[in-house]
Amino acid sequence: MAFAGRTSPRRRYRRPVHPGDVVEIEARVLRLRGRMGLLTSAARVDGKVAMDGTMTFALGPSADANPLMLA
Repeated sequence: MAFAGRTSPRRRYRRPVHPGDVVEIEARVLRLRGRMGLLTSAARVDGKVAMDGTMTFALGPSADANPLMLA
C-alpha cells in the first residue's frame, strides 16, 4: 500500500529542531474508513514534544504493484 497524506491546520510546533537532533516520530490512526483515515502524531527530541497534530490520509495501491506509478 502507498500512503498519501495532507497536513491539516491542527498542528502545533512546540520547540525548534536543530541539525543533528534525533527526531522520534509517533503516529496513531484515530479513524480508518475504507482507504481514508485520520491520524494523530507527535515528533519528539530527547523525549520532549517538538511538534504534534493531526493529519488526514489516503491509502492506495503500492508502487510495486504498478511500475508506471514510479514515474
